[in-house]
Amino acid sequence: MRINIQEINDVTLLELDGPLAGSSSICLADVVSKSVSAGKTKFVIDMEHVTFVDSSGLGALVVALKAVQQYSGQIRIASLGLQVYLIFELTRLNRLFEICPDKREAMRSFDLPPEKFWRSRSTLISSASKLAV
Repeated sequence: MRINIQEINDVTLLELDGPLAGSSSICLADVVSKSVSAGKTKFVIDMEHVTFVDSSGLGALVVALKAVQQYSGQIRIASLGLQVYLIFELTRLNRLFEICPDKREAMRSFDLPPEKFWRSRSTLISSASKLAV
């Protein structure tokens, strides 16, 4: 899985690409943990390109939420595909997370103007290279 990280004002946007399972779950938890340690408390996790989530992926999302909430932070989940949304419903995570139809709506929920979203600087991280270090 790849994670594209963008800092937009005080919101961290994490765009996931690939299955959220196994070792990629560790990478997601690590990225959120480092961001929280750096003082970030608002997150949008864009799952538009996530085609599969297993129990370790769901666990990583819950761990991330708990870490962020310890600092009165918030996580928005955006762009869930039907299969992944059904997993969220089945596990009742749709009640734990605020789910937005897309990343623009999720960003707006933090009161950011959309033009700020498209002008941000981004960094690309590959979970495979991250774990190899």
